Amino acid sequence: MIKLDEIVSGFSYVGSSVKECKILNSIVGLGPDAQYSLELDFSTMLLPLNKEDPFRRGRVLLSIGCKVRSEADEDAKTDIDFVIEGEFSVSNEMSDEAFTKMLMVNGVSALYGIARSKLEVITYHQGKISFPMINVLELLKEKQEQESQKN
Repeated sequence: MIKLDEIVSGFSYVGSSVKECKILNSIVGLGPDAQYSLELDFSTMLLPLNKEDPFRRGRVLLSIGCKVRSEADEDAKTDIDFVIEGEFSVSNEMSDEAFTKMLMVNGVSALYGIARSKLEVITYHQGKISFPMINVLELLKEKQEQESQKN
């Protein structure tokens, strides 16, 4: 059996808040057999690190853009802009570089999970949008490649 204290990362979730939630919707409900397309776009931003004894804190903003289109009715659509900010902490023993990497991977993963559940609850009274799980490492790699191509 693995001892939990040997694998705990020391990376802790402090809290989060929804900074923006804008929904433009013309879909009344999605039935269980509804066919729709879902497009997602993501952006992330790290806010300055804050060092306090004995912990350091970091914040991440995760912005999600979502477009839902009904395949049965071209006028039935939903556009969502959602921004969530999360705060995380580690001990001051961790380097800024390591903490930044944890914020970008673990922090973004945690915030996306929170955002998914909030958006699934508030979108439709009947039916729901199923937001997929994402591979944050691949998402960040793809975003980095897109930024490199722009420059």
